[in-house]
Amino acid sequence: MIDLNNIYDEKTFNSSVLSFGNFDGLHLGHKAIFDKLTNLSTKYNLKSVIVTFRPNTKKVINNLQSFDTLISFDLKKELLKKFGIDVICEINFDKKFSNISHTSFMELIIKKYNPKHIVLGYDNRFGKNGLGSYDFLINSGKYKHIKFYKINPFKIDDVLVKTSNIKSLIKRNNISLANKHLGRKFAVKGKVVKGEKIARTLGFPTANIDIEPKEQLIPSNGVYSVNLKIDKTKYSSICNIGSKPTFGSYDRMIEVHILNSNLDIYKKNVFIEFNYFIRKEIKFKDKNELAFQIRKDIKLITNKEKNSVK
Repeated sequence: MIDLNNIYDEKTFNSSVLSFGNFDGLHLGHKAIFDKLTNLSTKYNLKSVIVTFRPNTKKVINNLQSFDTLISFDLKKELLKKFGIDVICEINFDKKFSNISHTSFMELIIKKYNPKHIVLGYDNRFGKNGLGSYDFLINSGKYKHIKFYKINPFKIDDVLVKTSNIKSLIKRNNISLANKHLGRKFAVKGKVVKGEKIARTLGFPTANIDIEPKEQLIPSNGVYSVNLKIDKTKYSSICNIGSKPTFGSYDRMIEVHILNSNLDIYKKNVFIEFNYFIRKEIKFKDKNELAFQIRKDIKLITNKEKNSVK
């Protein structure tokens, strides 16, 4: 996969099939766009191109100090490669770029990528004030040399699959349904950092995870079944998100205990894949009561894993 980060550079393409958007989450609705794109790429023997934005356009347009995303850009690139996308271009979306008109944006796209086919989501809006749309493109008369495709809304059990709905599910601890809408496990990227080793005194050594980049959405406080992905290997694990109320008042943190392993993963870059929510974070009367509950949580995970392979 070719990875570009400057739409203004001199590199151009003879022709392509293309889509553009934030694609926050790469959920099943987005996957329908990519499937159409790669099918066209194969049919017409053209490079498939995704143009995306960083940071998310909503953060800049709405002057937000922070904006939680469903996916890190590293994971987005990894998944797009798996989906068969040939080229990804990341546009630095700042105030200056947000003021580009929809017609000027199309001029940039055409000049650089010369798309013969453009695939858009049903709700895609682009250009200053969101004046660009699928309807604008097919009705303007300026782009008759390009064929446009609109992907219809994707639903699961009559519920629309969209980023805002998935974020709401994650915040409400409904990880299982969020994963169903994503078509994969919800995951966050981070790095293992030094902790106070309190959990080690309970017999459950944990890795403290510093989330990088910071704008990734973090699930609500509680205990989760997760897979900790290190390099290309996944380890069944249990994760606690919270402030350790049993031991006093701490900053919110993410801790992961790998089941049946004593790996030294300090300073490792990791992905935490969330399987399902187990329970809310609780303040226990003492560390013995907490340790007893952790053993119950781990047993629940191992029993589910045993049942899933039967």
